[in-house]
Amino acid sequence: MKLIPPLTVLLAASLLSSFSAMAQQPRTMATDTLPQSTHRQLTATALVGMPLIIGGFVEKQQDAKLSNRLPAPLSRRHSNIDNVVEWIPALTVITLKAAGVASRSSWRQLAANSAFSALLTYGASESLKRSMKRMRPDATDNRSFPSGHTATAFMTATLLAREYGHLSPWVTFGAFSTATATGLLRIRHHRHWPSDVMEGAGIGIVASEVGCCLAEALFADNHRSTPSCCAPINIPTATVALSSAFLIPVGRYALEGGHQLRTSTGTSTQLEGTFFFNPYLGINASLGMSRINYIIDGTSASSSPLRLSTVGAGPSFSLPLSKDWRIETRLLAEYFWRSSGGLPTVNIRSSRGWGLGTWTGIHYRASHNIDVGLKAGYDRSPGFGYGSGPLRTLSVGATTAVRL
Repeated sequence: MKLIPPLTVLLAASLLSSFSAMAQQPRTMATDTLPQSTHRQLTATALVGMPLIIGGFVEKQQDAKLSNRLPAPLSRRHSNIDNVVEWIPALTVITLKAAGVASRSSWRQLAANSAFSALLTYGASESLKRSMKRMRPDATDNRSFPSGHTATAFMTATLLAREYGHLSPWVTFGAFSTATATGLLRIRHHRHWPSDVMEGAGIGIVASEVGCCLAEALFADNHRSTPSCCAPINIPTATVALSSAFLIPVGRYALEGGHQLRTSTGTSTQLEGTFFFNPYLGINASLGMSRINYIIDGTSASSSPLRLSTVGAGPSFSLPLSKDWRIETRLLAEYFWRSSGGLPTVNIRSSRGWGLGTWTGIHYRASHNIDVGLKAGYDRSPGFGYGSGPLRTLSVGATTAVRL
């Protein structure tokens, strides 16, 4: 029996806390009193969704280099957990609506929003799958790009955040945490490459938001209130954030026996907490997990990525640009653990030690309690020895933060 990955347990617990918070909300709230801001939601969608779609096509080229150098297709890891996690946000919406918890839309509007979003998501995903005809990592078929599971998960997560995000910031956090878990599980089970998941996430977010806007334009509830914005807030007192990023190849490294290693593609997930002393200065702590693919001597790739775990802390600097936008930069002292790896003829030793990390991001206040944003980072961790210097990784990704 396979153990459920620790990250999945963490994300499931976060969603359960969301459900608990929602269950305590009063059921008498009228739908037309709920805050709505189409402009704000579309801005947040464009900020996160479109870069993911563009990034998926860019990352696809790196994944292709890796797949061409693998000695054989990756063996499929059989598990149905990703088929279950994919639908948790959708089931949560239906359950809460049936239980009478006040949502943003009526049943009629919710059905229209869901139908339009699903059609756009399915249409975009199937069109790309049929045109790209990319082979899966386990070589079972050529429908790898993009990930349909991930697209569906992010579509339903966006619907859940749209309908019930007003109840608690943990609703949005839990919804997108679960969608992120779906994508990571698809990579772990060798059903998709990282670029497939990135593309699927972008499609799901954008298709859901565009579908809802089209449905509301055609089937708008007459009693709905006009959009309203939240009260201006610049910098929160504290935040808890979940960040997902894709790693970009940087540099070449010497190995034992004169071999050379080059990092290829990878994924990274971080759970972060930040406390702000004032609008400009705070302190941050983070826990991260990364999977780094690599190519040896430019011709051979391993089917098992290097796994990198990190714990870090350091100052956080923030620059408010307006009541909705801010730039944030962090400098972290980090402790790293890296797994061993290699090929039958080449050994990569495990290592641990101290390093440095930094990232800069732009954040947008999507709602009263939720920030979304894009970030780019750089990390230096213990190297491989033999005079190769430290391991360097660049990352580009998205983050969702809950204001406390």
